[in-house]
Amino acid sequence: MENNKNSIEKGSAGISAYIKKILNHEFESLSEISDLANSELAESIISLAAEYRNSLIRTEDYVRSLAESENKVSRAQKIYRAMLNNSSVGITLVRERHFILVNKKMAELFGYDSPDELTGKLSRICYRSDRDFQEIGKNAYSTVRADMEYKVEYIAKRKDGSEFWCLLSGKSANPDEADNADSVWIFQDIDERKRQESQSSVIVSSLADALFVVNIYKKISSYNFAFLSMFGFNEKNIGDDLPRLFDKKMNALIDKVFLDRDINKKNIYTDEISLGENRICKATATSMYLDIENSLSKDDYAADAFMGVVITVRDITKEKEVDMMKTDFISTVSHELRTPLTSILGFANIISKKFKDVIYPMLVLEDKKTKKTADQIESNLDIIISEGQRLTSLINDVLDIAKMEAGKIEWKDECFTARYVVEHAVSATSYLFSEKGLDIITDIEDDLPEIFADKDRFIQVVINLLSNAVKFTDKGNVIIRAKSDKNFVLISVSDKGIGISKDNLNKVCEKFKQVGDTLTDKPKGTGLGLSICKQIVEHYGGKIWAESKEGKGSTFYFTAPRYAEKVGAAHIKDFITQLKNSPSPKLNKGNSYKNILIVDDDGAIRGLLKQELEYAGYIAEEAAEGLEALNKIKRKKYDLIILDVMMPGLNGFDVAKVLKNNPDTIDIPIIILSVVEDKQAGFKIGVDRYLVKGVEYRKLLDEVDGLLNGRETKV
Repeated sequence: MENNKNSIEKGSAGISAYIKKILNHEFESLSEISDLANSELAESIISLAAEYRNSLIRTEDYVRSLAESENKVSRAQKIYRAMLNNSSVGITLVRERHFILVNKKMAELFGYDSPDELTGKLSRICYRSDRDFQEIGKNAYSTVRADMEYKVEYIAKRKDGSEFWCLLSGKSANPDEADNADSVWIFQDIDERKRQESQSSVIVSSLADALFVVNIYKKISSYNFAFLSMFGFNEKNIGDDLPRLFDKKMNALIDKVFLDRDINKKNIYTDEISLGENRICKATATSMYLDIENSLSKDDYAADAFMGVVITVRDITKEKEVDMMKTDFISTVSHELRTPLTSILGFANIISKKFKDVIYPMLVLEDKKTKKTADQIESNLDIIISEGQRLTSLINDVLDIAKMEAGKIEWKDECFTARYVVEHAVSATSYLFSEKGLDIITDIEDDLPEIFADKDRFIQVVINLLSNAVKFTDKGNVIIRAKSDKNFVLISVSDKGIGISKDNLNKVCEKFKQVGDTLTDKPKGTGLGLSICKQIVEHYGGKIWAESKEGKGSTFYFTAPRYAEKVGAAHIKDFITQLKNSPSPKLNKGNSYKNILIVDDDGAIRGLLKQELEYAGYIAEEAAEGLEALNKIKRKKYDLIILDVMMPGLNGFDVAKVLKNNPDTIDIPIIILSVVEDKQAGFKIGVDRYLVKGVEYRKLLDEVDGLLNGRETKV
C-alpha cells in the first residue's frame, strides 16, 4: 500500500496515470488500488481535472498564438518579397561574399533570368576583374564591419560580358552581433547619368568662359580649365580662401548670393572685374540648389537645399574696346553734325526774323498769290527751324548715351527738392500739354527729404517721362507724383495713353527701343530717352520701371537718392545757419597778426568762417582739400588750422598725421571741425581740439582764442 501511495505522490503525472488506470479498469486486483478515502480521491480527481483543463486551454491558446505568428510572418515575408521584387534597384543579402537572397531587379540588372541563378553564387560574377573584386571587397567590408555605410561607383559586368556603370552601397545586416557576417547591398544602374556627366564635363571643359563653383563652406569645389587659365591659378591655389584668391569686387559678388538664398526666385548678380594685363571681365553669379521639387517642401527645406554659388567669367576686353571705338565714333560724328547744324539753325533763324520783320511788311499782301507764297515761305522756315531743333535734340541724346557708356559724364551733385525738379520739368513741357489740350496734375508729398544728385540730370529724367506721356496720350490728363520711399524719393508719371504690352514692358528702357514699331503713326525719336533716364537713375543707386495695361495707360516710376543726413548733413545746415545768424564778435586788435588756415571742401562753410574770423581780427585763408592745405603750409607758417575730416583726396586725419609727424609743423594747433564724430581717432593723432559741426559758433571762437593764448583743455 505504501508503494501505491508513493506512486500517487510522485506528482500530477503519476496521479493522472493512476486515475486513468482506474477509469480504464486496468488494475488486475483490488490490492493494486489505493486505499485513499473517497473524499480525498474525489478532491484529487477534481483538482487534477481542473489542472488538466487549464493545461489544455493554455495549450490551445499557445497553438492559436503560434498559428497567428506564423501567419504574420508569412504575410510579412510576402510583403517583403513583393517589396524586394518590385524595387527599382537590385537588392541582395550577402554572407561571406556569397549571394544568400537576391531580388528580381538584381537578376535583371545583371542579365540573369531569375534570382535563383545568382543565389548561392560568389559575388565575383558582378565584377569585370579580380582586381576590382578584391579592391572593392577590402574597402567595403572593413567599412560595414564598423557599422558604416559604404558607397562606390564602379564598372560592373553582366552575364553576357557587357559592362555598365553601377552605384554600389551597402551596410551591415546585423550590426549588434560581433561577427557581422551578413550585409545588405544595393546595386543601381547609373550608366545614363555617367554618360550625361561625361558630356557635361566635356562641354564645361570646352567653354571659353571661366566657370567655377563655390560650395556652402566658401571653397571652390569644381572648375574648368578656362578658370585656371584666365586667373593664372594652378590646382594648388584652389584650396586657398576666397579673399586670397579674388579681389574685393569678386568676393562681394559671391557674398551677395550667399546673403540672398531665396529658393523661390533665381537671383543673378553681375559685375565687371579687372584682371592682369588691363583685361576686363564680366562675372555672373547665381545660387545653386538641390532639385527638391517633387520630394521636399521649398519653404521648409530652402536652407538645406542651398548648395553654393555658380560663377561664370567672360573676358569682355575686346567688347569694351569695340564699345569705346563705337562711342568715340558716335561722339565724333555727332560733333561733326552739330557744327553745320548750328550754322543751319542760326541762319534759318536770321532768315526767318528778317523775313518777318523786313520783307513781309514790304509785300503787297492784297495779291493772293504773293500772300500765299509769303505764308508758305514763313511756314517752311518754321519747319526748318523746328526740325533743326529736333535734330539737335536727337544728337544731344546720342552724345549723352555715348558719354554715359564711356564714363565721361561730369556729375554735379548737390541738394535739391523733388518739388523743384517737378516744377521745372512741368514748366519746360507745358507747351506740349497745351498743343494737345491735356491737363497736368501734380501731387507732391509735404516735407519730402532733399535729394542729393545732379539736379539738371534729374530734371532731364522728368522732362523725358512727361514728354513720353504727352506723346502717347490723346486725351485726359497726366499725373506726376512724388513721395518718400525708404532711403529714396519716389517720383512717378502716369498717363492715360495707349499702354505697353507685357512683351515690351521690360524692353522700354533699352537703347533704340520704341513702343509701337508699326508702319503708321510710328513715334518719332531715337528711342534713347528712357535709356538715358535709366543710366542717370542707376548711377545714383536707384531704379526705374514701368507698370501698364494696354489701352488704359502707363505709369513710370523712378527713385532718387535722399540727402544722407545720417552722416551729419543736418549738423552742417545747422552750423551754417548759426554762422549766418550769429552776432558778430567784438574786434580784437591783438588777433591781427594771427594766421588761421580753414581747410574744408564745403565752400559755404569756408567763406562764412573766413568772414567771421576776419571780423574777429584774425587773418584767415582757405584750402578746399588736404593736398592744397599741405602746399599752403609749406609756403607759410600758420598759427592755427581748422580742419574738416571728410574731403576728397587726403582726408583730415591724413593731413593731421602729416603735420603732427613733421618737426616743423608739430606745434601748430589743429581744431578738427567735422560731421565725423570720432574724437578718439583725432586725439590719438595729436589734434588739439575736436568739434562736431553743429557746435555753437561762439564755442568755436572760444577754442580758437584759447589755443592761441595758451589754454590747453581738449574737447
